[in-house]
Amino acid sequence: MIYKSSFLKKELRNAYLEDGISRKKILVFGVFLGLLTFAIYFVLQTLTRSVLIDAVPEFMFTSYFSTLYLYTIVSYIFFVFYFIIYYEYLTFAEIRRNRWYVLAKLGYNPVLMIHGKIFMKIVTVLVTYSLGFLVTIFLTYFLKFPFVWQYMLSLYTVGAVNLVILVIVTLVSSIFIKNPINARYMVVAIAIFKFVFMIMSNYYDLVSDRMLMQNIANLFDFSRSPYLIIVGIIMSVSFIICVFWGNNIAKYYNRSVYKDKVQLEGYENENVSIVMLDDAGNSSMRKKASSEYKAKTQNRLLNIVVSSLLVAVIAVMMSFNLLTLAVTFVSPEKEIAVLGEIPYVFQSETMEPVIMYNDLAFFNKIEDSFPVNESDIVLYKNNGVVGVSRVQSVETSAAGKRYVVDVENYTDVRQVGTFREIIKREDIYGIYAGRSRWLGAIILFANTVFGRLLLLLIPSFLIFFYKPINKFFREINSSGLKE
Repeated sequence: MIYKSSFLKKELRNAYLEDGISRKKILVFGVFLGLLTFAIYFVLQTLTRSVLIDAVPEFMFTSYFSTLYLYTIVSYIFFVFYFIIYYEYLTFAEIRRNRWYVLAKLGYNPVLMIHGKIFMKIVTVLVTYSLGFLVTIFLTYFLKFPFVWQYMLSLYTVGAVNLVILVIVTLVSSIFIKNPINARYMVVAIAIFKFVFMIMSNYYDLVSDRMLMQNIANLFDFSRSPYLIIVGIIMSVSFIICVFWGNNIAKYYNRSVYKDKVQLEGYENENVSIVMLDDAGNSSMRKKASSEYKAKTQNRLLNIVVSSLLVAVIAVMMSFNLLTLAVTFVSPEKEIAVLGEIPYVFQSETMEPVIMYNDLAFFNKIEDSFPVNESDIVLYKNNGVVGVSRVQSVETSAAGKRYVVDVENYTDVRQVGTFREIIKREDIYGIYAGRSRWLGAIILFANTVFGRLLLLLIPSFLIFFYKPINKFFREINSSGLKE
């Protein structure tokens, strides 16, 4: 009886080990998520005059809305990675490891244990999320933004629902997916599918609107988005499946596998080698794909995939570094032509909306014989000063052609016409070819202190720690194959 009691306590400790650790780290994780959110928000504030202000304005406002909305995204991504890393402890994978079989035989009710585990996961996640939410509000207070409590409750609800659906669907998938590696892929697939579904159901547009989020009832207005009602149905069905299906498999222990009429107790099909006897009575092994062979094959494939991704990340970041260095040092005295095009980070409002502030603009380098027509946007140098304007008209005289150029946009109507110039053809050496708003934003980010550190340190880190990173993924892969 003493042995059984000790064994029972050991099983309970193993089954809920990570929860015990998580409870001790709730405060640390919550503060970390709040600080991380604040750091990302400050980085985004250095990019306000870029494409981001049009693409994701919900993250760029100088208000509590942006910091808290950003926190809901950061916390969701954090818990996705958290579930991937600690998958075995945080899901019902322990049922497939037969940890609950002895408990069930000793009289413990698997249904109550399933209820307890689901409740504990949700509470642990929500407490951590809530602490981080409060830390974000506390830090934002020092920015002296107007305190609008109406959308705080709505944003909190949005983030909490996202995390609860992640917990429930991950738990139910762990019951059906045997291989932990595939289950980890499923966690990523669930996160991606949820985001896509948010966009398709117009839920993302709803929750990113400051005005609509000031009334929490709009979240439950299904004429705006059916997202919450569908998510509610999915969570209810998933909960029922967890209870009934989990209760069923918790009572079984390595059911027998029959192969060629030979009863093989306690082994899975893919891990068994069948022994056959020949006519002389000698034993010979029938070749079969054993778990060891599969592990070696999958490890080789994993090495190729991980190595390719690391090389790609390093190459992309180094390319951005080179591009940033090339464009940053472009000046009238040191212009660089790349494949016949001159790049400029356009830091002026004079050509909006054709060329926006901080866009990376490209100009085709042209010779003196190249024709320049009316309405062309040209790059020219007049009295040693570089300018970009649109050709308004072309005047022909005995001295040759003269081009009247002017900018597109005057921020002050009282200054209209002040930038109008008359230039000669030999002053023009480039014609506008296009722009890239996103490359402009990346270069702007790369010129910040954080951007320089990130784009330089991450490639260095990946190169230096290439072997430990590869080993980490191999260990996860090997642990999954052993299952």
